[in-house]
Amino acid sequence: MQYARVLKPAPLGGAGGCCSGYGSNIPTRGQNYALGWTRTMNSSLLNNLRVAFVRWTDNAEHIASGQDTSSAVGIPNADRGGPSSGLSLVDLAGYTTFGSSQDVPEIATDNMYQLSDQLSWIHGKHSMAFGGDLRHLHRNFYQAQAPFGLFAFTGQFTSNLTTGAGGNAIADMLLGLPIENLQDGLSQMDNTSSKEVDFFAQDDWRVMKNLTLNLGLRYDLNSPVGGKVGNFDLAKAVVIDNFGPNAVPNAGVAYDKEDWGPRVGIAWSPFSKSRTAIHGAFGIFYAPEGNVFNDLGENPPILEFYSNTFNPANIPSPQNLLSSGFPAQLPAIDPAAPTGEVKTTGPKRKMPRVTEWNVNVQQELASNWLLTAAYVGTKGTGMWASEAFNLDQPAQPADSNFGPAPNYGRPYFATLPGLNTIYPIDYPVFTVNYNALQAKLEKRFSQGYNLLFAYTYSHDIGIAEGDPGGGTGAIQNPYNLREERGNVEPDFRHTFVASYLYQLPFGRHRRFGAEMGRTANLIAGDWDLSGITTMRTGEHFTPCLSFDPTNTGTYCAWPDKIANPYDFSFNTAEQSALGCPAGHQSLTCWYNQAAFTVPALATGQTFSHQFGNSGNGTLVGPDQINFNLALLKSFDITETDKIQFRAEVYNLANHPQFALPGNSPDAPGGSSITSTLPDNQREFQFALKWLF
Repeated sequence: MQYARVLKPAPLGGAGGCCSGYGSNIPTRGQNYALGWTRTMNSSLLNNLRVAFVRWTDNAEHIASGQDTSSAVGIPNADRGGPSSGLSLVDLAGYTTFGSSQDVPEIATDNMYQLSDQLSWIHGKHSMAFGGDLRHLHRNFYQAQAPFGLFAFTGQFTSNLTTGAGGNAIADMLLGLPIENLQDGLSQMDNTSSKEVDFFAQDDWRVMKNLTLNLGLRYDLNSPVGGKVGNFDLAKAVVIDNFGPNAVPNAGVAYDKEDWGPRVGIAWSPFSKSRTAIHGAFGIFYAPEGNVFNDLGENPPILEFYSNTFNPANIPSPQNLLSSGFPAQLPAIDPAAPTGEVKTTGPKRKMPRVTEWNVNVQQELASNWLLTAAYVGTKGTGMWASEAFNLDQPAQPADSNFGPAPNYGRPYFATLPGLNTIYPIDYPVFTVNYNALQAKLEKRFSQGYNLLFAYTYSHDIGIAEGDPGGGTGAIQNPYNLREERGNVEPDFRHTFVASYLYQLPFGRHRRFGAEMGRTANLIAGDWDLSGITTMRTGEHFTPCLSFDPTNTGTYCAWPDKIANPYDFSFNTAEQSALGCPAGHQSLTCWYNQAAFTVPALATGQTFSHQFGNSGNGTLVGPDQINFNLALLKSFDITETDKIQFRAEVYNLANHPQFALPGNSPDAPGGSSITSTLPDNQREFQFALKWLF
C-alpha cells in the first residue's frame, strides 16, 4: 500500500509562473493498493493471485489563472471565467511565446483496477507458467488547447510572399494580423475508459545441461476507448458518438483481435568448460504506448471550438484582426456537421506492434572478468501518431488552399467547409527501426573493487516520433510518409558508460589500518568510493521553418538543404546577416543556418512554395558528458543492522549539459542554444540508509 501527496510549487511562488509551461502550484496525489494471495498446492504447483488499485490525480493551472488579463489588454471574449481566464497565448515565430501556457488547466483523475493470476508448474525439465491479466482504466480529464485564446504570428503579412524574404512576427503582431486564431473549451469533463485483457503460457525447458529454451505465447485484447467519447469517421465525414440519441457502441471503432505474441529464447554454453555462453531471443509485443492520451472525449458535442486560418495574400477582414478577439459565445458543434477541429483514431483501435530480437555472446576472460558482445534489434509498426499532423491538411502547396472560395485545398472542404483540423489520436501509421551493437566489459567485485564499461553504437530510423501538437517530431506531409523516413529522435549514435565501486584500503576491515583506533576508524576508515561516468553523442532533431511557405498548414515545413550545416565556411555573409559569428560554431549558432533556404515556388503558384527536402532528424545537438561520484560508509549497529552514510555529488565537474538548439534556420537566433537540460546542474546529496 502506498499513498503520497506532492506539491510542485510555482517558479515564482504566489506571483505565478515565469515562463511557458505550467506556471502555478501543481498538487498531485498518488494511491497504490495491492493484495496478493500465494497458494502452494503441492511441491511442483504454485498459484499467485493479485488484485490492485492505482489512482493518480493532478490539478495544474496556468499563469494568471482566474484573472481577466486578456480583457484588460483589449482582446474581447478571451476571458470567460473559470478555466477560460488569463492572458491569451501569443505565438511569435522566431521569438519566445508569451501569455498563459497552452494545454492548461489540466485536471485529471486516473484510476486503474487490476486482477491477475498466474499458475506455476514444474514438471521434469520444464518450468511452466500460465496466467492472465485484466485491467480496467478510467480517466476523468479536462484539458483544452487554449481556453483563453491563442494567436499565431508568422511574419507572412509583412513578408514578400513570392520570395519569402522580409517579414517579422512582431511586425505582424503590431499590425494586429495573426495567421491563425483559436479558442476552445469543453462543456463537461472528458470521461474515458478502456479495458485490457491478456493471457499467456510460457515454458522454460532445460533441454540439456548446457542448453535451455524459453518458449511462450501471449494474446492481448485492448478495447476501443469507452466512456463518453466520439470518433470522426473518415469515410462518412461525421462524428460518431457512443452516447446521446444516435449512440453507436464504441463510437464505431472496432476491436483489434489479432494481437498474438510469440516469444522464443535460448541460452547455450557450447563448450565443456562453460567459459562461453550464447543467448538469443525473439518476441512480438503489443501495448498502448505510455504517456499517450486518449482525447476522443474531446469531440463534439462536448468540444466547443472556434478557429480561423487566414490567407496572407488576401486583404485582411475584420475577423482577421487581433482586436476582434473571439465571439461572445463559443459555438457548439454538431457531430453530424462538425466545424473547427475533430479527432479520430480511425476505424479500428489497432495496437502498436513491436518486434524485438537480440543475440549476445559472453566470454569469461579470466577469473571475475567477463566480456559481452551483443546485437539488439527492434522494429515497430503501426506506432501511434497523436496530433502530429492534420488529416484535413491540403495535399499540395497552392495559393488557394485557404481561399478565396470555392477553391480551398482541404480534402473535406466540399462536405465540411467549416472543418479545418482532423487530429489523429492513437493513429497507427508510424514505423521505427532500432539497431544496436553493444559491448560490455565487467570485472565482478573482488579484491575490493568492481568495474563495468559499456559501449553502444546504435541507429534509430523511421517515420517521425509523433510529438503531440507538432514540434520537432511533427510531419511535413502526411500524404507522403515515405519521404518522412529519417533519423528518429533522439537517436544517440554513440553512448559510453563506466561505473565502479572501490573499497578504500584504509580501515579496521581493510588491507591497511587493522589496528586503527575506534575513533580514527569512525572518521577515516572503511570508506567506499563509487561513481558513474556517462558520455554520449548529440541528439538528432529536425529543422523546421518558422513559418509555413507551402500554404498547406503543415506543422513542420522543412527548408531545402543546400550545404553541410556544420560547414561554417559556407556563405559567411548570410551567417552574419542572421546574427551569427561567421565562420565557426558557437552557442549562438550551433549549426550554419545559411546551409538552409526556403524552397522554390510550387509550379504555377505566386507565393506557395514546394515542400522542403532537408529531411527528418538531420541536425545533431551537443554531446553530453557527466560524472557522478559518491562516498559511502556503513556503521554497524547490531550484528544484522547497519546505518549507511552516503555523500553524493551529481555532475561533479559542473559541466554544462546543453539542451537542443533552436530548429528554425530561417530566423535570426534560430540555431542558438538558450538553455541546459533540466536538473543537470551540480548537486550535492547526503543521505542515511538503514540496512537490516
